[in-house]
Amino acid sequence: MFSMFSKNTEKLESFIGINSHFKGDIKTQGTLRIDGTVEGNIETDWLILGETSHLKGDA
Repeated sequence: MFSMFSKNTEKLESFIGINSHFKGDIKTQGTLRIDGTVEGNIETDWLILGETSHLKGDA
């Protein structure tokens, strides 16, 4: 199985799942992964956009 993170890196702290739809701005520290839809601006240290993600805003 492929691991995106080694044991020495930061853990995934925030996640928006494939069946989720979020409307509004997001501001968080650490890593955010999006597999669903976000309508709004994102401010985070690290952002991972999955293959099924849709972002309508600025990151």
